[in-house]
Amino acid sequence: MFTEACLTSHYRLSSDELARLARTAPDQRWQAVRATQSMLGSDVPPDAAQPATGVVFDPVFVPQLYLYNGRSYRTPTTWQRGAVQTAVATGAAPAAPQSGASGSSGSSSRSGSGSSGSSSSSSSSGPNAGVVVVMVVAAAVIVFVLAGSEGARYDGWLGLPPDEPLYLDGADGSVTAVPLAALTPELAARATGATVYEGDTQRYLQLGRAPLDRAGFSIQSGAAFALVPQHLGSGASSSAAFGGRAFLGGFPVHQVGVGATADVVASTNGAVVANVGAEVQVMPVTPVGVYAGVGWTGFTAGDGSAGSGGWYLRGGVQGELPFTTRLTGSLRAGVMRADYGERIDAVVMPEVSVGLSVY
Repeated sequence: MFTEACLTSHYRLSSDELARLARTAPDQRWQAVRATQSMLGSDVPPDAAQPATGVVFDPVFVPQLYLYNGRSYRTPTTWQRGAVQTAVATGAAPAAPQSGASGSSGSSSRSGSGSSGSSSSSSSSGPNAGVVVVMVVAAAVIVFVLAGSEGARYDGWLGLPPDEPLYLDGADGSVTAVPLAALTPELAARATGATVYEGDTQRYLQLGRAPLDRAGFSIQSGAAFALVPQHLGSGASSSAAFGGRAFLGGFPVHQVGVGATADVVASTNGAVVANVGAEVQVMPVTPVGVYAGVGWTGFTAGDGSAGSGGWYLRGGVQGELPFTTRLTGSLRAGVMRADYGERIDAVVMPEVSVGLSVY
């Protein structure tokens, strides 16, 4: 598949992880290395890499089996140095820190409802529904492609051979190769990150994915369901409406995200509601949070009469089901209050959406 072809057999280590490894005893570093599988790029170490000078280390002996977080792993024979040790390691490898935002996947991506106080003249038709549909479909395609790659990409802790070369990236563009067990605090401090190359043969032990990490860019897409009026006016009946929504933004921190949102629904009686605006998502508890948004809305009646434009406020609750470190499923429920300036009472529309979030 295309998404699988994008994945590589090399992994990136952050500068923070290098600093942690440098503070860890050489005979324990191999037991849990935090790394993220890369997408695209060469799987061959750079020819320009220079070996680190002045570093020495004692051979590290590894058992045939060792424990990590309560589970046993069999180490490849190529890892073992000297006499093969048959005893099972009795101490569990120290778990890599899981604080803060670590490694992929998700948040919801739709708007809910709230209350809007600004009115718009009846001559305004609001956002163009066709343009909003294109935005929603484009986001869905992007999320589908990214979901495939994020679902397959490994982001977590690896067991590495003790003498595995780390290719350290220098701030000046240089690359220095040093064995994992020989990494020094001085080398780690000068590096902006590092890469390890697994090659064609699977040599690394995948010990477990990192928990959900929302920090950074986010794109979300999903199916939308709402109750919308057939036309604007007192006593207007409502009908079920179906469509889609999209969110594009970022999470400056793990718990809070901001971005632009677009959604469109069409009811069974022909009424169409299209919205574009801004949204804030707050996830104080990892799987549960709230969202709120404000923006521009357009309504076209089911009888084909001229559209009406106005403003909306929306809000609700959302939940996530993490699939990987950067990919989650999402479920949202809320209400949208739209003021089209053509009636005394604002229109209140209940909303529900289900979809995927990629971080």
